Amino acid sequence: MSVAIVIPTFNEAANIGRLLERILAVGPEYRAIVVDDNSPDGTAKVVEEFARREPRVQLVLRTADKGFGTSVRAGFAEALRQDVDFIGQMDADGSHDPAVFPELLKVIEAGEADVMIGSRYLPTSEIQGWNLHRHANSRVANRLTRWVTRLPIADATNGLRLFRRDVLESIDLTRLRSKGYSVILETNYTAHQMGYRIGERPITFHPREAGESKMGVREVVRFLRFLLGLRFRPLPRAVGSPTVVAGFSLRQSSTGEGHSPRHADRHRQESHAG
Repeated sequence: MSVAIVIPTFNEAANIGRLLERILAVGPEYRAIVVDDNSPDGTAKVVEEFARREPRVQLVLRTADKGFGTSVRAGFAEALRQDVDFIGQMDADGSHDPAVFPELLKVIEAGEADVMIGSRYLPTSEIQGWNLHRHANSRVANRLTRWVTRLPIADATNGLRLFRRDVLESIDLTRLRSKGYSVILETNYTAHQMGYRIGERPITFHPREAGESKMGVREVVRFLRFLLGLRFRPLPRAVGSPTVVAGFSLRQSSTGEGHSPRHADRHRQESHAG
């Protein structure tokens, strides 16, 4: 069993080394794919030096078609070219703890979910270092997202996620529209519409360790435009995807772990075969 963690970066030289150490410490089955947009602060150099002594670290350096969304897609595509069973994503700034991944993996391996999200908005979740204004903006954005998309999850926009490999294999990554942070919502929404089960687990969301946030006004406007357009435009075509199976949205338990009908996979296979 192997897990590849995709990490999009831009100007994260002060954070990426510590994060890579923490990812590899989770277990020998974990590897990291850093997708860097040619950061002027030397992020790529830090990763290259790390990769020379640790074969489980890989750098994907991009000089064109930059942006968070295209970086995530490039990282997923690279992971799918490798012999891995699960593909994760996380931020590079220290806000996400990679030690959560085994807990997300446990739910997927138990057959209770196909995608797991580290959620900031479950009853036992914690967000550290945010002021009231940021708390309010984030909660309003997530509630608006749930209202527009009808996604049965509390946190549709957090970048700490884990996918079964076949979920991403079923999505045509080349047809995803998002160039910014809305790629998180787009992939979650697409997976849900295709009948995959999405679960959540509460996490502690930490303050950025160093550097500056990349979430500016322009990115917020781009996200809102994408969100409002979801209801009126067709989804990207799936590659060998299962037929959409209604009624298999994941229910949330009091612990925040996902649960779904035990026979969802069998129904999906039967629908695809038909």
